[in-house]
Amino acid sequence: MATHSTTDQKGNNPSKYVTKDYGPYQLQDWWNDVNKMEAEKLLLLPCNPTGTFLVRKATGAGLFILSVKDYNLTSNDACVKHYRIRQLDNGNVCIIPKQTFESVFDLIDHHKNAADGMCCKLNVPCPEIKSCSVDVGVPNVGADLDKCGSHGDQGSTRFPPSKHEEHAHV
Repeated sequence: MATHSTTDQKGNNPSKYVTKDYGPYQLQDWWNDVNKMEAEKLLLLPCNPTGTFLVRKATGAGLFILSVKDYNLTSNDACVKHYRIRQLDNGNVCIIPKQTFESVFDLIDHHKNAADGMCCKLNVPCPEIKSCSVDVGVPNVGADLDKCGSHGDQGSTRFPPSKHEEHAHV
């Protein structure tokens, strides 16, 4: 049952308009509201170093998923490992039952200092941006950032302004 904030009328909310409140976790720089595939795309961006991580909601059993960028020495390529964070009956959280923490904050702080059974130590939270720029050695002197030629997986191509366009510098 919900109450309208201005009219005080009461009524039912359809479930598609109700979301679970993850409290303080959603406010953290390591929280991302993405699915597994989107998490892998974000973490595998070339600007993210090994140990870049994010926490997302779990779709099945478990409270959250901790996704971490790693490097696979066998295939000589970057990869992403996913760890299910479970909540125990006493309220503590864990990835493995032998090692429990009072909160997800404590779990993350611990794994920033030690891999302790994970693929690597947690390094930096994954930025929420959907792309990153990679310096390829081409200067963009005089480039108009509003004029985008193309955009792909490897970055953006930007065209300099034509000599017939006027530009106001703010």
